[in-house]
Amino acid sequence: QRRYVALEQFREINGWLLNAKRRTVDELKQLFPQHWDFDSELASNEDTLWTPSTTLESQIDCAHRGYLGLLWILKQPQTSALLVAHGGILRFLMQQHPKLRMKDQRTAATTEMIKTNGKQTVHELQQPCDSDRSKYERRPVDERFDNCEIRKYLLSYSEETDEKRAEVTKHSNNEDNCDRPCIILTEVDL
Repeated sequence: QRRYVALEQFREINGWLLNAKRRTVDELKQLFPQHWDFDSELASNEDTLWTPSTTLESQIDCAHRGYLGLLWILKQPQTSALLVAHGGILRFLMQQHPKLRMKDQRTAATTEMIKTNGKQTVHELQQPCDSDRSKYERRPVDERFDNCEIRKYLLSYSEETDEKRAEVTKHSNNEDNCDRPCIILTEVDL
């Protein structure tokens, strides 16, 4: 059965910017009366996480919230999920969280190709016919999402050795990282 759940973990970076503040649960229910579950995972009616400070939340703290959101998804009984979020939190998560590993299992025939001339992006669903393959390269799997971009990832996890956990903890501000699994995001063809 489909569920539409609003999670605090995937909100944009917190602090300073008023547009990062969540509407109240009551307002959200009025705007989206059907299908959405705003009660089970949002902490309260008011946005208690947003603070009108003069600074933004750190990128690593933002990435950690995203990591916790992926852990929540992994615990759900559904076998597939659609995640809609701001590009910033996904970029921080994919590029900075010490317990997230990115893998690439896209096939060459359907890989999005990017011209390296610095200006023009070429979206191709087949191998380029151009014999000069040096001017094409794969988009990195952890690159920031474009506006409204869709990608497909397999979500899995692995337990790491105590030695690896200690290394992750040493490089992270989040002390509870050492007892959490390593999440693996593997990009696949859409």
